[in-house]
Parts: sequence; structure tokens; C-alpha cells
Amino acid sequence: MPVSEQAIEAVLSGLELEEIKLEDVLQSASNAQPDLYSFLFSDSFALLTKDEHELMIFIFSVIWLTLSHKSPLSESLIMSVEDENWKLFDKSGPGNISRKMDVFFEDSEEELLALIEDLLMGDEKQLLTMTGAEVVAVSMKTLIDLLVKNG
Repeated sequence: MPVSEQAIEAVLSGLELEEIKLEDVLQSASNAQPDLYSFLFSDSFALLTKDEHELMIFIFSVIWLTLSHKSPLSESLIMSVEDENWKLFDKSGPGNISRKMDVFFEDSEEELLALIEDLLMGDEKQLLTMTGAEVVAVSMKTLIDLLVKNG
């Protein structure tokens, strides 16, 4: 069953009110899915700015708290799913991040993808590079795919 907008709103509210601490979410992820946690802090994201990485961790937290994550995920599975998502994303052609993310909406958690798109397109105060936005979009789509198919 897809994640509802209400479930996402509840998590966002908990994070905003600091009823849910990012540190606790990351600790939970580290304990439950060490390879996934390592992926989040791998050299693959070295090109992200501090703001972009913080946004990615925030998005990760929302996804982590709204999707089941029981089955262990291996590094090879994570990389394989990410490679497939990059191939799909690269086929989308030129355009802004919203247009490029359209290819992801065909078979996945639409509410979570809409949240990612909104956060990447949203606040003008955020200084997101196009490359950073693309990396965050693809990596978070990968996370959704992994947890939906293996959760």
C-alpha cells in the first residue's frame, strides 16, 4: 500500500517539532541497515554541498520513517538499484529537476516522490546545484525502490 500524504505529514510534523530527532533516525538506520547507512555517507556524495547533504539526510529520514525496512540490504543491491535509476533518469533528457523526475512517477511511491520534488524545487533560499539536486533525487528514489521491494 502506498504511503499516504497524511503519514508523510505526520513525520514532517514530528521532525519539525523535534519530537523525532534526526540523530535517532540515523542511529536506527545504522543499526538496522548498516550498508544503507554507509551508502548515505559514502564518497558517492562527496560532491554535495553541506546544504544538499543535509537535505538528503532529511529526505532519507522521512522515507525511513514512512516505509518498512525489515530485510537487510546489501551494498551490491543498493548499487545495482541506483545504477538502474541513473539509467532511467539519464533517459529523461534535459530540463529542470521536476521534469527530469517525471520518469520516476510511473511505478513508485508518488507522495514520497512529490515530497522530494517539492523540496528540491522549493525554497529559493536553498542553494542547490543542479548536479546536487539530481544526485539527491536519484539516491532517494533508489532508497524508495529498495524499501518498497525489500521492506
